Order: sequence, then structure tokens, then C-alpha cells
Amino acid sequence: MPKPGKLPLTAAIAGALLAVGIATGTLLPTFFPLASERDGSIDCDFEKSPCTRVLAEAGMTATLAITPQPVETMKDLSLRIVLSAAAAPITDAEVTLGFSMPGMTMAPNVVPLVHQGGGVYRGKGVLVKCRGGKRWQADLRVRRASVLEKPPARASFTFKVQ
Repeated sequence: MPKPGKLPLTAAIAGALLAVGIATGTLLPTFFPLASERDGSIDCDFEKSPCTRVLAEAGMTATLAITPQPVETMKDLSLRIVLSAAAAPITDAEVTLGFSMPGMTMAPNVVPLVHQGGGVYRGKGVLVKCRGGKRWQADLRVRRASVLEKPPARASFTFKVQ
């Protein structure tokens, strides 16, 4: 039995790890996941329609479509983003989509999209097969050539795969 006021070494280490985990935010999500992780929030259903985001800070709208349907892992996917500002197509952007599974640490999976004309950007990508679930996130990054000094505009799309 430890002396009063003395903690065994293992209890002290466990306490320190717990404190660090809580302080850095790496432990709390394990026991208290965000509401979106608990309920598996999906904000895009590409089987029904493309998904649109307003990037207010950049004054633009982005619409993402992924085909073929249903979206599946380990299949070639065609990615299409339509960018516009004040109803005019954006034709001077560098556009990428980064794919990940919310709550999972993964290697980068970033797909560059190429302007095809009229504000339409296209690319091809593959979602890797993971045992962690079927909820994926596409993170859009748009950097306009006309405003390089500003940070890129960003938006996220959360969707389900088969």
C-alpha cells in the first residue's frame, strides 16, 4: 500500500496522460465525440443531386458532383466543381479536393481539378477502402490567381459511400 500523499508511479503516469489528452483535445473526442460524429451527419447526397456551398468570405459559390453513383471506394470517380461569383463563372482558380474520413488520421488524398471552361473544373480520384466507416469528407480548396495574396477559400462536403 502506498504511503499517504504518495501516488504509485503508474497512477501518476496515467493521470499525466489523461491531463495531456484532455488539454490537447485528443482524448475527449474518444469518449465524447462531436455531435456530427455521434449522429454520422451527412450533408450531401450525391445520388440525389450535386451539393452546393457558399464560400461567403470569397464571394463565390461551389457546386460539387461525384460520379458514378453510388459513390464507392476503390472505384475511379469523376469529380466536377462549378465555381461562380455574382452569377459569373470563375475561370482563374487553382482547385483541389482533399478526401478523408472524419475522425480518422489518413495519408493525404488530394486531387487537383483542371479548368474545362465556363467555371467547370474536373478531375479523377479514388477513395481508399477503410474499415472505419462509410462517411467521407471532401475538402475543397480554391485559390484565385487574381487574389493570390489572400488565403485560399475552403468548403467541406460530407457524404456517404457504399
